[in-house]
Amino acid sequence: MKTARECGAVNSILSALNGKADERECRISGEIDQKTIAFDLSVKTQPFEYNGDRYVFFSVIDISDTKRKEILERTFLHDVLNTAGGVYGFSGLLKDDLKELDADSLEKVEIIYDLSDKLVQEIKNHQRLRAAEKNDLIVDAFEFDLKEFMQSVINIVRKNRDVENRQIILESCENAGIFTDRVLLQRILINMIKNAAEASRAGEVVSVMAASSENGFLFSVHNPGVMSDAVRRQIFQRSFSTKGSNRGTGTYSMKLFGENYLKGKVWFESDEGKGTTFFLELPGRLT
Repeated sequence: MKTARECGAVNSILSALNGKADERECRISGEIDQKTIAFDLSVKTQPFEYNGDRYVFFSVIDISDTKRKEILERTFLHDVLNTAGGVYGFSGLLKDDLKELDADSLEKVEIIYDLSDKLVQEIKNHQRLRAAEKNDLIVDAFEFDLKEFMQSVINIVRKNRDVENRQIILESCENAGIFTDRVLLQRILINMIKNAAEASRAGEVVSVMAASSENGFLFSVHNPGVMSDAVRRQIFQRSFSTKGSNRGTGTYSMKLFGENYLKGKVWFESDEGKGTTFFLELPGRLT
């Protein structure tokens, strides 16, 4: 049984009595009509004095629905990721075992393998985005080779069937080591390159560059298309997308990951006659 010592509301009040504003979560269980009920509450306290006496402003918000949705989503994603990971692993084994198949059959096995890999990555990306929005994302920075990394990112995008017949080239890349979170940087650049390719016509060139800058490293992705004024004004909003009502986190996540977690800067330029270029500037070393 939880004691008062463990109660978030009690501890928040005690903190305010000691002169410090506080905010915590509190869980309360009880019974109504012989049925067990449970509440998740967000409590806030603010100390103040009046006529030499100490008081506490105390407010409570019921966040039960929000917490329930978070738990269900976390559990669902965890279970789906385990299943998708199993499909990916076994399809990889199948691909290795069936190398002697005819070309058509082998291609179908490889498609299953690629799609299951994409599914696993999409689930992980959603988990990272949710963690980032809740300030729970842990940055894992280490040094890796920039040129090898950039080529691997482009190869990942080239496999996507949504960007077939687009030319994606690594126009220039400095041969250097970069110290940052590889997974987050990869997510940002994949979004940048894929968006640029999807906004291009068949045969058009998407050019990618990575080089050192005055502040660290500068990445850019260019395509010949030009955005309208309406798109420019909304491009980094969370739910905005030019691709449909159920899209919209791609450019939003670029800015969220790039600026809030990699401590860089994300912006774009889009002009007639010049096309559209997205930029990401990162510090030389993420600390």
